[in-house]
Parts: sequence; C-alpha cells; structure tokens
Amino acid sequence: MDYEQLLLLAASTEGEPIETTRGQRFRVRVAGRRIYFTPQRSELERSDREAVAVRFLARFANTGSLRPSDYADLTRNGSYYIGLVLLDRRRAEEDRDPTTHCQHCGRPRRPGAVYCRGCGNRFAEPAGVVAQQRSRRGLLAWLNRMFPG
Repeated sequence: MDYEQLLLLAASTEGEPIETTRGQRFRVRVAGRRIYFTPQRSELERSDREAVAVRFLARFANTGSLRPSDYADLTRNGSYYIGLVLLDRRRAEEDRDPTTHCQHCGRPRRPGAVYCRGCGNRFAEPAGVVAQQRSRRGLLAWLNRMFPG
C-alpha cells in the first residue's frame, strides 16, 4: 500500500468508526493530502505529515508488525494507521469469492481442489453445487429405498 491508496482508503471511510487492534474506536478525516485521526474517547484531532505516514507504510511493508510500539519512533498515531490497514485487509477478504479462495488463509483455489494446500481446510462450495449434491444424494437414497439390494 502506498500513500495514495491510504488517502483513498481514509477518504472512503471518512466519518465512520474504525477500531484499533485494542478495540479503541476512532474516525478519520482527509483534508488536502493529510489524514486526521479523532479518537472517540478524547475527540481531540491529531495528524502527521505525509512523510511520516510514508515512513510508517514503508516499515509496515517490511515488518508487517501490528504492534503500535514498533512504530513509536516514527509516530504516535501508529495504532490508527494499523487500524486503517487492517480495515483495508478486511474489505479485501470480504470482496474475495469463497469459492475461488480459501476462507481461512486466502490462498487461491486450484481447479477441482476440495481442500486448501495452504491450511488444509475444506473449500466452500458454491450454493448450486451443494444443492445439486444434496438432490443427487436424495435421489440415490430414494432409489435405494424403492429398489433395495
């Protein structure tokens, strides 16, 4: 994620509550090329310069750390940046089709695969396939009852 994407994400969530990793709620506002964070508890708006946010994103890309303390030397708003990044991940997961990607680890599904190679969980089946399998099982059960043996 780069700063432009972060700005777009912040603008798309402007005014709605977002949560930090510790469950603290906050809102964001974008003015020009700056993101403003407003914690729900204090209602005191805070922000960083663009350069600080860019350095945060670079470190996050390298480490992937979700601990605000790992960014304390860069910004006091690390928990809010992490909250935005996690919101972006949740949105991406919600947009993913569970029949083409694993619901648990996000790995793409190979054609014809029933279990995920990444985590071993069973893939979700499209509703039509499940209904078709159930009707086939129902038909076989009926045939077995009607014509035993």
